[in-house]
Amino acid sequence: MSGPIRVRGLGVIVLMVIACLGNETIASSVLDITEDGWHTWRAPAIENSQTLCCFSWTGSGARQRICDLDSGHGNYSSSSSIARYSGEIQVYVFIEAGQASKISVLSPQCEVVASTEISDLGSVSVDDSIDWLRPYINAKSDVASDALAAISRHSGNYAFQVLTEVVESNANYDFREEAIFWMVMSETENAFAYIDRLIMGE
Repeated sequence: MSGPIRVRGLGVIVLMVIACLGNETIASSVLDITEDGWHTWRAPAIENSQTLCCFSWTGSGARQRICDLDSGHGNYSSSSSIARYSGEIQVYVFIEAGQASKISVLSPQCEVVASTEISDLGSVSVDDSIDWLRPYINAKSDVASDALAAISRHSGNYAFQVLTEVVESNANYDFREEAIFWMVMSETENAFAYIDRLIMGE
């Protein structure tokens, strides 16, 4: 299949779960980012993920293009017509006055450009990566949606735990809706089992 991923029935599932639904700070010593500008690191990705990159869509399918990190939030998409990547995600964050103002997650092989130098922090663990992103899931953050999306692309139970906590918290409706959406998009067994329980009211 070429072109954008078609997720059959996911929109219906998200709406069903939402209908059934009646700022914590965590420091990461590994990702001690203090300087303004672009920073990036790699972390283990969820299994069976499509390539996350920037594409131009034509009648003949998807064509991979260079990602301009400065152009906006979360500027990526996915395609099954492009080879799958090798089990990692590449997280990009732009820091202004000590806070993240942009967050994007791509596949490591995707070519990117930015107006400033990108500081490469190498490979980090899932826990360290999520711990750094997690505090940005709050109502005052302009990148809360991007942080949720980024966390959902990490492998393991910790990402699922964070999304579950958002769904079951007193966070605003939009955050809970987005957490459910990204949980479904992760297509993990834990996510679908949890969503089944929500729909059944368990």
